[in-house]
Amino acid sequence: MKILIFHLSDIHLSEERQIELLHSDKIIQTLNSMENAADEYIIVISGDVANRGYKNHYLVAQKWIDKFLSQLVEKTGKTASLVIVPGNHDINFDGFSIDLDKVKDGYNSNRIQDHVLDYISHMNSFYNFALSYKCFDKEKSIVSKKCVKYDELSIGIVLVNSAPLSLLGGNADDMGYHFLSDDDLQQIESLTDCDFNILVMHHSVVDLIV
Repeated sequence: MKILIFHLSDIHLSEERQIELLHSDKIIQTLNSMENAADEYIIVISGDVANRGYKNHYLVAQKWIDKFLSQLVEKTGKTASLVIVPGNHDINFDGFSIDLDKVKDGYNSNRIQDHVLDYISHMNSFYNFALSYKCFDKEKSIVSKKCVKYDELSIGIVLVNSAPLSLLGGNADDMGYHFLSDDDLQQIESLTDCDFNILVMHHSVVDLIV
């Protein structure tokens, strides 16, 4: 069995007019024209699904994803498993004041987990969106796991929310300050019981403090 993993990131959707710019039909045409076509697909969207983490941005994203998956079935006769993780643009920063000094103070005062929880509370729209695709099914978790089965083969996908401690503004001041707790790491390291495991996150592992 041949499984193709199709990776998208940083699509930053906010308006319906952007849907046509993603050229779903051309993507599917390319997938369908491969010499050794895949038997199954896994679609990975690794963060910054929305442009600002607003509910209406995810309505646009959902419209595009549903259209894409529908076209994939129509053109290839195959379905796809979809997995999604958030990026820094999937945080709603409205009414949320955070800067690098506050992040550093959180580390120095051993209160960094409080900051992480603040971030999580400003990602409600992402979590509701992801839940509709059976990702991050536990209540606002940092780590989520999904197992996709194909006949006798199973692929485990470990999804990590690396967005907490990101800063608004598009600079790199927050590099190295993203955070995973000991419990998060334990969940990642335990992987899944599948034959293969794939780790999906938005930020590079070199950006993380553990």
